[in-house]
Amino acid sequence: MDEQKPKTLVSAEENADVSRAVRQWLNAYPDKPLSKLDFEWLGEKSGLCISTIQAAYKTKQFIDGSYQAQYQFKLIYRVPAKNADERMSADEVLDAYGAWAEANVDSLTIADDIRVRKVKRDTAAALFARYEGDIEDHQILLTLIYEVI
Repeated sequence: MDEQKPKTLVSAEENADVSRAVRQWLNAYPDKPLSKLDFEWLGEKSGLCISTIQAAYKTKQFIDGSYQAQYQFKLIYRVPAKNADERMSADEVLDAYGAWAEANVDSLTIADDIRVRKVKRDTAAALFARYEGDIEDHQILLTLIYEVI
């Protein structure tokens, strides 16, 4: 049986710093469908937010104390959607947001001792929740890879 090593989480302070920096960076996206992207909060009928999937964790540890880490997050877009075109539009908005994130990773700054390596889309955007009143949540999952030096 193949046993996995337990994940070593980064400090709570580092995780919060990464979350803040990523949220601020994503708010710079010029084609946001709403005026701001929040953190783990959506309005009742519409909203846009970043939500962490799990705390950032170390993926490689080096002898000098530096390490590589991974921060998994999702963008959630809550919209009223009454038909297939509105649903597909919501997914297209998130797919474009994800493509922008991948292409603009060089503009993400977290801290002097943190070097951003990559942002990648882990999924295409898709519907993941439906509520009364034709309100839907669509999401796209992304991963940030960074190094602490």
